[in-house]
Amino acid sequence: MLRKIIFLFLVSTSLFAQQEPDFIQYSTNMNIINPAYVIHEEGIIRVGAYYKNQRVSELGTVHTANIYGNIPITKNFEGSFNYTRDDFSGFFHENAFDVNFSYIFKVSEWWNLSLGMKVRIDEYDINFEDTGFAHDFALANENNALFNFGAGAYFFSDRAYVGISVPSFSQDTNENRNIEKEFKIYAIGGYVFEYDDFKLKPSFLVKQPEKGDFSFDISGSVLYQNIIEGGISYRYDRGIVMNVGFYVLNGFYLNYAHRFDDTKSLIDYESNQFLLQYKIDLIGLDKKFREPRFF
Repeated sequence: MLRKIIFLFLVSTSLFAQQEPDFIQYSTNMNIINPAYVIHEEGIIRVGAYYKNQRVSELGTVHTANIYGNIPITKNFEGSFNYTRDDFSGFFHENAFDVNFSYIFKVSEWWNLSLGMKVRIDEYDINFEDTGFAHDFALANENNALFNFGAGAYFFSDRAYVGISVPSFSQDTNENRNIEKEFKIYAIGGYVFEYDDFKLKPSFLVKQPEKGDFSFDISGSVLYQNIIEGGISYRYDRGIVMNVGFYVLNGFYLNYAHRFDDTKSLIDYESNQFLLQYKIDLIGLDKKFREPRFF
């Protein structure tokens, strides 16, 4: 009976947590939380892929995969996409596909404002036949799809950025599977300092759900000679994250991040994340003229 209670608690908490992809290093794909984010680099197409595994106590593991891309359409118009798949111990699957469109306004000589919107489709597949709880009313099998949309604003220069967004406005409540999707407000910001061969970037993320307490991340990253990157961040009530990244070959970026859990709850959030990213330089500016942007 105790195992069943713990299992129900972990299931409801874990499914609730997967409303938006919970990546360790959100800063490498900020379109996940802000549809207005743009790379705003002429002639650059950026594509990448994530993989994250997160151990949730001894009863299961959450596997998350993500494929994304940023594509310039015109000088002031940029599009991006994300495909994300969550898998919780084989009985819960979520597939989400979203497309973002952003328009960039020139505010001053140094600053730009991007306004963006997100269109997203979530598909759920929940099957408890192999868990031993298939006849429990609270764990009804289900397959469902949900249409979602979001919006955001992103204010940036070559060295700094701030943004605010609501990536999902639509709500979906289902008492049988104990999932409630609600909108959240995200605020992000950061600044890049340069010292000789080093770039230092302090940054923050604040998340305020419609219901419940807010959470925040405070991060610091260092880039040396535009080749090696290291960083550390503190996530309120979730632990400490450390990451290391390398710019290798021509246009490739590799990153590994690990979150050390410091919670005292039944759930263990310790997780690993791997990233491979590639920048396609269509007109060759990166090789001769362009300084890589550190966000």
